[in-house]
Order: sequence, then C-alpha cells, then structure tokens
Amino acid sequence: MRIVAQLGHAWTQFWFAQSSIQSLGLLRIFYGICVLAKATGLWGLETGAIPRLRFPFHRVAPISELGDIYRDPVPGFEWIPAMGPDMWSSFEILALIAAFFWTVGFLTRASGIVVFLSFAIPMLHSRFDYWHHSANFLFFMMLFACLDMGEHYSLDRVLFPSEVKEGPRTIASIRMVQVLLTWVYVSTLFGKLNQGWFDGTVMRILAETGMLKGPFLPYILSTIGTWGLSWYTLFAQAFFAIVVWTRYRRWALAVGAMLHIGIDLVMNVTTFSFQMMSLYICFIHPESGLTRVYYDSRSRSQWVKVQALSLLNWFDRIAWVDVASQVGDAADEVEGLEPSGADEQRGDFGKSDSLIVRRADGAYLVGLHAWREITGLLPLTFLPSFVLEVATWLVPAKHVRPAREVAVVGPQETQSVR
Repeated sequence: MRIVAQLGHAWTQFWFAQSSIQSLGLLRIFYGICVLAKATGLWGLETGAIPRLRFPFHRVAPISELGDIYRDPVPGFEWIPAMGPDMWSSFEILALIAAFFWTVGFLTRASGIVVFLSFAIPMLHSRFDYWHHSANFLFFMMLFACLDMGEHYSLDRVLFPSEVKEGPRTIASIRMVQVLLTWVYVSTLFGKLNQGWFDGTVMRILAETGMLKGPFLPYILSTIGTWGLSWYTLFAQAFFAIVVWTRYRRWALAVGAMLHIGIDLVMNVTTFSFQMMSLYICFIHPESGLTRVYYDSRSRSQWVKVQALSLLNWFDRIAWVDVASQVGDAADEVEGLEPSGADEQRGDFGKSDSLIVRRADGAYLVGLHAWREITGLLPLTFLPSFVLEVATWLVPAKHVRPAREVAVVGPQETQSVR
C-alpha cells in the first residue's frame, strides 16, 4: 500500500504541483514566430542563402492547377465545403493576421483557434496537404488553443489586466506540452527502427533523389556519411526522449538542437526544425528571474560584464542584483557569502572580479561554474555554454553559502542595469 501511495503522490506532483506558467508565454512568442515564418515563406537554410519574404505565402497555391483533384478529404470530413483558389487565398490572409495576433498575445484564445483551423481545414480538406511540419502545427496548436497562453508576455495582460489570474497555477498545462513533445520523438523513433535506417539506406536514397541538398551537404556526408546521419538521428531522438526527463536535461536539449539545425541545413522542411526547437522552451524553468547574479557596480570589471550580459538576457530570465545599491539583508547576503568546506576565509566581494550566481534551487556558484550557469540561460549562448560544461568537469565546483540565513532579494527589488 505504501508503494501505491507513493506512486499516487508522485503522479499528483507531476501533474498538479503549483508552478508559474510564464514559460508558456515565451513558448507562444517563439512558436508564433515559426507560424508567421511558415505563412510568409521565410525559411530555407538548406539553400545557403538568406530566406526571401513572400507575402502572403500561400501554402495551397497549387490548387489552382490541381483543380478538383485537390479535394480528397479525410474520411469523415467530406462535409467540409469546397474552396476555390480565391477563397483559399482570403482564408490564408485571415490566418496570417490571426497568427500575428496570437504571437503578440492579442485575443490569444480566439486567434489561437483561428490559427489551428488554418492548418486543420486544409489537412482535412485534402490529404495532399498532409506534411509532417503541418501536422506538428496542427497537433500543438490544437493543444495551445486550449491552454492559457496569453497570461504572460502578451498584449492581453496589458489591455485586459482584470482577466489575468495572478499567482502560481498547476503545472499540468506545461506537462501536457512536455508529454506531447516527448511522444513526437518516441513515435517517430519507433517508425525508424528498421533495416533501412540501421544501414543508412534511407539517407542514401534521400541524397540520391535530391531530398538532401544544399552547400553544406558535401561536408556533412564526407564527415559522417549517410550511415552516420541515420544513426545520429536515431540516437538523438532516443537520447532526447529519455534524458530530457533527468537532471541532464541540458544535454538532451543540445543534442536535439544539433539534430534539427542539421536537418534544416540539408533538407527543405520549411519551419519544422525551428518549430521543434521552440518547443524546447517547455522544458526550461517556468518562472523568470529566479536565477540571480550578484555584482558590485563599484567594480568596473563586474559592471562591464553585467552590461554586456544584460543585452542577451531576453525576457529577464536572469535577475541582476547590484549589492552596492542594496541595504540591510540584501547586502548582508552577498557580503556574508563564504566558500563552503575547509576554507573559511572571506574575501571582500567589492574588490573581486567574480560574479556570484544564485540558482533557482538556492545553490550559489562562483567562477567557471557560475559562467556555465549564466551562459546556459541565455538563448544566444546556450550551445556555446557546453564548452564550459565540459570544462567544469575538470574544475572542482566552488560552491558558496551565506554566512547566516537572510531574506533573499525578490524580483521587485532587483536593480535594473539598463
């Protein structure tokens, strides 16, 4: 019975633990950018050229040539009315406007439903429009239309503050996105567990038929070949689906990002790779500002570092605390930091060039480990941070702890460096 009770408690905590859902707002913005890129034709890294804006980009423009053949509805959806090229064009412009509204968080729930329908109707109207990247939009937009995606980082929050529910919520909405994303990797992995993928035949056929292309392809094939491409794909999908649920989640996100960047460099999959990478946001810490970096503006070296890093700190994922402008417990917390372990000597923080990081779990870091933590939280330095990750294996962690327990500076007390 104890085991059953423990499993029940774990299940409840997994789905219904209290949590912020700020990361859903970030997810809406970046996934919405992918929707807009899809609607305007802004893709094509595999060409080696800068993507060209095609406004508006009509996904189903070929229906003017296909005519009646285009209408091949999914069984059970024959009732969807036939649309001519002009009607499809008008519908896609409406969907483009809705996609912009959803991205900026204006009338988020209603605009999300319209975006979902803009993918659902063509795919149900004709199976000619069924592509894996469109299916990704369909499944996730169906989920997003049901979630509170507009509570944070949105115009709705500014224009309709009375409608916003403050305080922590259950983590269920984030868990649903996480589980669906994991299912995408697991289901596609099982579809690849066959001889064609094991011996590289699938990749070889894709290369011979021109499905793999672009200026980057020769370098990739000369390095790992079609067999290597096949096995890295299998490895990356399995690794992500398992490791993303462990304490080594950062490595899963990095392996997945390299997989999708590689796909986009050699295949025309429109915005699919960026859709998948934007969904990784559901696995970051759901609340911004819980990681704090303490610095002393009296030290010019520290001030310059924080000024530069703050330019990369999109959406305030990191809170910067200037101890020189703090009083009382806030200043005591940092001035009272001392190395853990045998060394009990306290240095003068103001005379040091070291930044001190307080992670969301309450642990303090300095030196190389602190820089690893900072760069891992900034979008543009996430992948390079793994160089520091490897380096930290060789350098003992210099953890620090408060000399006495004091109140932690809250986000509202954090000093802006901008």
